[in-house]
Amino acid sequence: MSSRLLPLGLIAFFFNVAGGLIAPTLPLYARSLGADYRDLGLIGASQGFAFAALTIPLGRASDRFGRRALLVISTLAEGIAAACYFGSSRVSGLIAAKLVQAAGSAAFW
Repeated sequence: MSSRLLPLGLIAFFFNVAGGLIAPTLPLYARSLGADYRDLGLIGASQGFAFAALTIPLGRASDRFGRRALLVISTLAEGIAAACYFGSSRVSGLIAAKLVQAAGSAAFW
């Protein structure tokens, strides 16, 4: 593997690991905060909606400002999302964290 691709591969690896760790535990954590099935659906749908809405605009931003800038932004967004998950005490905080995570994923992919 090229030394230039190693950081990108590591970032992709950690994004996938983080998503894999969050996916099964988020519904359990949301239920402990009092979420009902509608709230769980909103949490899941918010990610899909944000990802779909932001993929094309962020792709254009990548063309304009460069891939490296978007990779930095996506990594920061994923870190902010993780902090939001950790600090959230309400379901609305989980939805906001999922939106930030989706924005980071859209910027990366």
